[in-house]
Amino acid sequence: MNLIDGFLFDQVATKEDTAEEFSRLLLRPILGREPGRLRVHVQKHLPNSYPEKHGSRLDFLVEEYLEETSEIQLPTDIYDYEPEKKAYEKPFLPKRVRFYRSMIDHLQLRSGVSYEKLPRVYIIFITDFDPFDLNRMVYTVRNRCVEAPDMPYEDGAENLFLYCEGEAGDCSEELRDLLRYIVSSRKENAVSDALQRLHTIVEDVKNSTEVTKTAMWNEYVQKMHDDDLIRVTREAAIEEGREEGREEGREEGRDLRLIIQVQKKLSRGKEIDRIADELEEERGRIEEIVRAIHDAGEDSEPEAVYGRMRETVTV
Repeated sequence: MNLIDGFLFDQVATKEDTAEEFSRLLLRPILGREPGRLRVHVQKHLPNSYPEKHGSRLDFLVEEYLEETSEIQLPTDIYDYEPEKKAYEKPFLPKRVRFYRSMIDHLQLRSGVSYEKLPRVYIIFITDFDPFDLNRMVYTVRNRCVEAPDMPYEDGAENLFLYCEGEAGDCSEELRDLLRYIVSSRKENAVSDALQRLHTIVEDVKNSTEVTKTAMWNEYVQKMHDDDLIRVTREAAIEEGREEGREEGREEGRDLRLIIQVQKKLSRGKEIDRIADELEEERGRIEEIVRAIHDAGEDSEPEAVYGRMRETVTV
């Protein structure tokens, strides 16, 4: 397991005695400065004001307080970390960032508090795929005026997309080393005192009996789920083909099996081009399935994904 894996990242971040130190070890290279006083929230659920609307679960939310005071105060900066391996989410990352920011912002100000007090919010995605295909290690995205790009416009919103294997761009060696470690969390990649300390924290968590059991159980459940889906879908498709004796039934069976294969490969972080090559399918066909998976929900059953594909064709 590597830190880019959501399960390990969450387990390390939830370790109470090292949670703040862990967040400092991440923030220092990213910000290029020593963070102030920190308050850490792990897997923070942000409910929507309307129950029927979409809420959000943020993996790792850190509040920074730059001034020491005994008064109740708002943080000056908020950092939301999102380790991401699902390459099929790439087209939707900007809108996902927009949604996360709106959920964070609307909880910050109490009634009567000036907008001046609204904290700066940094959404930080750490990925093992290139989110914008420019081979950059760091993509910094801010709002600006289209007609006057140099016009100052400080709304406190900044998005960082950190591609662990990117090469272009001018970023510090400290940040390059951190991202290299995150995507491949081995001792030989802990090349500085800070990373050696980070590696110690990570190894303590990985060696935990409870974490090891949970990781093994998750892997077992995923395998059983995949195998069961393939078996049930194959049997259903064969039975339908027998009963109806039509090509339509056989075609649906083939589509369902292909959907299952694509879902499995997406869950392992594989990109569309690689999936198409491995399955010997046209790229357009795989893109169609990925869009249907996203529309139906990434945890949807293959039948629901197939239904979305049919709806698209009908429309």
